[in-house]
Amino acid sequence: MNIAEFFVSIQGEGPDSGLACIFIRTAGCNLACTWCDTGYARQGGRDTVIREIVERCVAVRKDKGPGLVCLTGGEPMLQPDTPELLELLVSAGFRVSMMTNGTMDPGAIPAAVRLLVDIKLCLVAVRGGAYPHPAILAGPRDCSRDAMKFVITDRAAFDLAVAWSNTHGVFERFGTVLVSPAWGILNPSDLADWILESEPRFRLGLQLHKHIWGPDTRK
Repeated sequence: MNIAEFFVSIQGEGPDSGLACIFIRTAGCNLACTWCDTGYARQGGRDTVIREIVERCVAVRKDKGPGLVCLTGGEPMLQPDTPELLELLVSAGFRVSMMTNGTMDPGAIPAAVRLLVDIKLCLVAVRGGAYPHPAILAGPRDCSRDAMKFVITDRAAFDLAVAWSNTHGVFERFGTVLVSPAWGILNPSDLADWILESEPRFRLGLQLHKHIWGPDTRK
């Protein structure tokens, strides 16, 4: 498995926001979003045996480390070994989550793993029904523990997220549906006001790690 970095930090996004977490970041992505804050993970990385990754997580946990692991990227589902790694982490007793951009079928992801699907609204507008992968919205997976997230750049993007979520039953399918302001582009207070005005079922996501350590943090 091609790994860009391994580190321990505070989870800044999703249902586990605020909790100490072991992060495994894979290298390689099939998208190039303009606001991406991990562009360095689109290439490079180091080929790593998945059992070594699990052993490293176990070693961190033994040293009073967290029992929460997040597999992120890049795009983790580009790695053929991702399902096996996740299974091993779950078997080792970790609570596991995985962030994905929604372009690929999550059918092979273990049910015990919490998904955080980061929907790219620009692709929703351009690709229509071809994005996200149909299994995200209508597959057999029980998504009641999973989360979906939208990065919001302006009011038009927020309104699209509202309309698209309602059209596709997102609030009924996913346990948590988040909207996050694009860092440095949208004022969080504006997004909070829009939630209160238009769709209070959204949960506001504020990327806690950036507020703690700054926008260029690698934590």
